[in-house]
Amino acid sequence: MGTGPLTRDHRWGAPPEGSAHECHNRQARANPSKYPLGTAERYRKERPLWHLGAGRLAEEHGRLKQARQYYLQAWRFGGGLRPFALAVLSYFSAPVRRVARAVGHRLRMSPLPAGPHMLQGRGTPREQSRP
Repeated sequence: MGTGPLTRDHRWGAPPEGSAHECHNRQARANPSKYPLGTAERYRKERPLWHLGAGRLAEEHGRLKQARQYYLQAWRFGGGLRPFALAVLSYFSAPVRRVARAVGHRLRMSPLPAGPHMLQGRGTPREQSRP
């Protein structure tokens, strides 16, 4: 494993706690003038994704308690609603989790339905009702 700022733990796809990446992150936040512009912000934005990925891998290996902890960390670091939902789903059985993931995937892949006013190309419904 390397010591660069983008080093990842080979088992989980995420930087381990106390890793060189975490060290660089702390240093970039403490001394932003020593690092390229936006480094600390980039680390802050990517952090939830690392924990989310680590949670998914932990879940694949059957470590649900550890996966739940990673999901909750991703949520706390600003990962949005998805990590929280995955943490809640980790309490359910495997078949329920599979069905929920399939439904979520299908919803993400299907285009949002357009309203009748968008299909006709006439503007908003209020504008359509005008003579």
